[in-house]
Amino acid sequence: MKFLAAAAASILLAVPASAATIEFNVNGGWWTSDARVYEGDGHSVTVTAGRYSNKGEPVRGKTMTMSWGGHAGGLGVCSPGTQSRSASSAGCWRDEHTVDGHGGNEMVYFDFGDHMMRIIGVTMAYWDRHDSMEMYAFDGDGYVAGHETVYGARGDGFVHTIGDHGLNTGYVFGIGAKDKKADFKIKAIHFEKVEVVPLPAAGWLMLGGLGGLAAMRRRKKS
Repeated sequence: MKFLAAAAASILLAVPASAATIEFNVNGGWWTSDARVYEGDGHSVTVTAGRYSNKGEPVRGKTMTMSWGGHAGGLGVCSPGTQSRSASSAGCWRDEHTVDGHGGNEMVYFDFGDHMMRIIGVTMAYWDRHDSMEMYAFDGDGYVAGHETVYGARGDGFVHTIGDHGLNTGYVFGIGAKDKKADFKIKAIHFEKVEVVPLPAAGWLMLGGLGGLAAMRRRKKS
């Protein structure tokens, strides 16, 4: 899996474009362990699922994804071999149909390929005050670059707005559940494409000048 490339902020300028949405509230019809591609507003994202540790690291184990339509529709994950009996096809009858932490942590990965995106929101289904989700970003080697925990609010269709804290911009993101009470579906993601352009030569000169001024100030203080 291709993971988030490390950002080189000193070399590139990132310019966000207009907001877009990709819906997962569709009738998928079957569980699959293969990657699925979803489209919306002229963009596409490749979706896969996996098990993960409490630190966000991948854990071996078969997982499958499926999407539903309707009021509480969205992406769910099946991890065969867990205890409950809610799902009913493709060997998933022993696991819940949601992204959940009941028998092991489950995560959905969103891969935007070569396009840098800034995630600005996630619409939830099967979501209530008992739920919590883990938002992950990954570095160029597949390690966790950072994460935040989002706690529950009442009602399907709740949109969690992602803060602009620097960990929501990249190529690959994960949304997971590790609390035993957490179970939800992912109805949609909202994002902006980030245009990455080289810093103009004038910009380098300006940065060099600012660096020189800072050095002079340090000398004066000493």
